[in-house]
Amino acid sequence: MSKVIVEGHIRVPLEKLNELRPAIAKHVELSRAEEGNIVFQLEENAEDPGRFDLYEEFVDNAAFEVHKQRTAQSDWAEQGKAVEKNFEVKEVN
Repeated sequence: MSKVIVEGHIRVPLEKLNELRPAIAKHVELSRAEEGNIVFQLEENAEDPGRFDLYEEFVDNAAFEVHKQRTAQSDWAEQGKAVEKNFEVKEVN
């Protein structure tokens, strides 16, 4: 069984930053509570306003698929439309 790792960043438009911070915090909270989630870090980059560095680990692809389905049906799916997403998903043994 392979673990799934997601690494990269998202970029929030500066004019939406204050509006989206609570939504980001809620997304992190819900993601960390998911069964099969090992690590979920989405942290604002202190040197680059609007950039949030992302690192996630899931026990397997099934857990990652559940995460994607939950996220697609969450408030974050709508609120996050203004966010540029740049990340890589890989499976590791």
